[in-house]
Amino acid sequence: MKKSNICILFLALILTGCGVGKMTTSKGDLLMSSGDYAGALAYYKEKMATLSPDDRSLYRNMAIANSKLGNHAEACRLAAYIPTKGDTLLLNTLASSLLKEKREHEVIPLIEENRALFSTSWGEDSVNVHLAKYYTSINDTRIVDVYPSLKSATAKAECFECYVKKAKDTLSGADLKKLCEEVLKTDSKHEAAIRQLATCYYEEAENKYNTSMAEYNKKKNTQTYAKLVKELKNLTPTYIKSKDRFEKLRTMKVANENDLKRLSNVYNRLNQEEKAKAIDREIKKMKK
Repeated sequence: MKKSNICILFLALILTGCGVGKMTTSKGDLLMSSGDYAGALAYYKEKMATLSPDDRSLYRNMAIANSKLGNHAEACRLAAYIPTKGDTLLLNTLASSLLKEKREHEVIPLIEENRALFSTSWGEDSVNVHLAKYYTSINDTRIVDVYPSLKSATAKAECFECYVKKAKDTLSGADLKKLCEEVLKTDSKHEAAIRQLATCYYEEAENKYNTSMAEYNKKKNTQTYAKLVKELKNLTPTYIKSKDRFEKLRTMKVANENDLKRLSNVYNRLNQEEKAKAIDREIKKMKK
């Protein structure tokens, strides 16, 4: 009897030393590592009654298993019970499930708070793409900080219009034209890029022309008139570049009233009055 009692006591000490919780979760971990996520999840659920409800490792493993099985809503629910900071696997799992659930607004804070971690696991450009697309979707000024770092041509095209709106005051005409040309290499029919490029050429030519016109109006004589005519001749190639882009929008049937007004003015500057009148008629029809 004494020997039997000693054996029982020894066994109890072993179990206590190992910890029941550690023994139970180790089997689940083995199932997880072998790819048997359904088996692991069933095991964790079975052990929930015997393990402490504060056992965070259990919630963590169940969240990961659910995500792997495509139960993304449940994975997100379970992950809410545990801290994610610094946990690469859990953060990636949670971000993946949130994206599958179309909860991008919850993914962005995770990325922003764990930027270095996600940059390592996803890649810097992938992180920038996620941020840029989200900032574009909510028309957020933070696009200004992310867009210049984008390497993805597709993402640049998608986020171009938002970026230009938010950063226009800080960009030179040359910068804007360069951005437009980059986007048009990816998508030759990118409406916003065509319109912006047409506008860049138009404003460049108009600003110079109006400066010469102002000088002529101050002192009208043969000399200032000749200078005005010469300036207009020099600006002809720039006006033509603007005209070609506005005409492309017109051909694509996406030209708005402002585009057509500028196009009409360009034809007047180029001494093509009949074409200007045709555009004016088109504008009147648009207003009806």
